[in-house]
Amino acid sequence: MIVPVLKALTDFGDAALLLPMSLLLAIVLAYRHSLKAGGLWLMTLALCLTGMAMLKVMGFACGRELFGSSVVSPSGHAAFSATFYGALAVIAHRQFAGWRRIGIPLALCGVVVAVVMTRVLLGNHSKAEALLGLAMGSVSVALFAWRFRSLAQVPLRLRAEAFAFVLLLVLLHGERLHAERFLKHIALQVRERADVCLPPAKAGEMTRFASWTA
Repeated sequence: MIVPVLKALTDFGDAALLLPMSLLLAIVLAYRHSLKAGGLWLMTLALCLTGMAMLKVMGFACGRELFGSSVVSPSGHAAFSATFYGALAVIAHRQFAGWRRIGIPLALCGVVVAVVMTRVLLGNHSKAEALLGLAMGSVSVALFAWRFRSLAQVPLRLRAEAFAFVLLLVLLHGERLHAERFLKHIALQVRERADVCLPPAKAGEMTRFASWTA
């Protein structure tokens, strides 16, 4: 009974859902707020995704030689959810007044915490991997918040856009984007062709690593 609930919660952090939602957010910000706001979000998104991709490739290529015994693959779910829902919290805090100014950001932060916890509880990541992903997302959203507050405050009326977000949530929640297979393939090429790890990988370890990408 508990596992389906945990899986439903962790799916709020899957890229299959958050990538389309992020693109919609960029369009909404550019159209309803300003091109600068839309561009700022796209830059934040690129920072998070590029940073996580690099960490994962290095982790897959070097394994515990790079990060230590408890980290191989930092959690992309944790990073992406912290960035996306964190950005929504920043926007909501600036747009709303009264209880919504605090309540909506707190609820969004609760989603992030739920995603991070379920990654560990489901055995997808170690605690260190989940926290490293959370840290990456937190840095990204902190930079977004810092720059977003310097933009002019524009009231956002988002009834139609809110319906679009809900529609994407209904259609895509539970879908999964298996990006790690591609990243593991890149990591294998990096490890084979570049001296990026110390000490060098043993032959047996390389054989086992190659099987991950099969």
